[in-house]
This record gives sequence, structure tokens and C-alpha cells, in this order.
Amino acid sequence: MKDSFTANRKLIAVLVQKSSRVVFRSWYTLFRQGETPNGVYVVCNGSASLVMKSKSGSVLMSLEGPAGSLLGVPGIVANECYTFSAVAWPGF
Repeated sequence: MKDSFTANRKLIAVLVQKSSRVVFRSWYTLFRQGETPNGVYVVCNGSASLVMKSKSGSVLMSLEGPAGSLLGVPGIVANECYTFSAVAWPGF
């Protein structure tokens, strides 16, 4: 089954050409659950950890966004706060 975060390679290539490339250090927080969206992230190398927590702080869901993933799309499209926190893993 294809990972729902992994985008079509042609789409990724277009987005990478039209975007600013930024390299994040490992364990850098890209965005936090509840924050106003500030962009979409393309994972070119490495991966990212996506975590959704309850109001009490317990982890409800944890996913990996491998290379080729688009992060933050739902927040940008719906103009709503991020529903996950995203952290860069080594190689991002």
C-alpha cells in the first residue's frame, strides 16, 4: 500500500524547482500541532517524524514521512492549524 504522505515524483520535482531549499539539522521542529500553517515541506532526503498528541499530551498517532513526502498540505489547503507536529530526522 502506498504511503498517503508520499507524492507523485513529477509533482515533487515541480515543487522543488519552485521552492526555496532549506536544510534542517536533525531533530529540528518544522512545525507544531496547533500552529498556523506557514508552508508546505518537501522531504528530499532523510525523513520526518509526524506526531499527533491529545490535549493531555499523550501520543494519539505517530507516522514517518519518508523522502518524497509532502508535509503540511492539509493545513495550507484548509487554512487551518497543523494537526500534527513534524520533526526532521537525520538526513532531512
